Amino acid sequence: MQTAGNSFKTDFLIYNLPEIGLLFLAVILAVAISLLPFSFIEGNSSVCLFRIVFGHPCPGCGMTRAIWLFLHGDIHNAIEYNWKIIVVAPAAVAAFLFSTRNVLSKLCLGCKA
Repeated sequence: MQTAGNSFKTDFLIYNLPEIGLLFLAVILAVAISLLPFSFIEGNSSVCLFRIVFGHPCPGCGMTRAIWLFLHGDIHNAIEYNWKIIVVAPAAVAAFLFSTRNVLSKLCLGCKA
């Protein structure tokens, strides 16, 4: 027999699974990128389809290296790899915090003190 608390938790997980999954994926990607040695990121050839086809860097080229450097606190070099990190990093952090707050606030709606 399900109690009201168990029903809420089940419903919460079912209806919010995509958002919870995206938050989990964002954390996993950030941890994975930050744990990779920079030589692995720097040493590999470009996988940018735009650069391969047209021979010129796209607006996002260098962003993986910039994110890695940003996650390690090297803001100056991150900006040198791709200056758009100035916009992308705060936007990504804000989106993550907003989504986390959103999920937690939904979770706490079912909490009874």
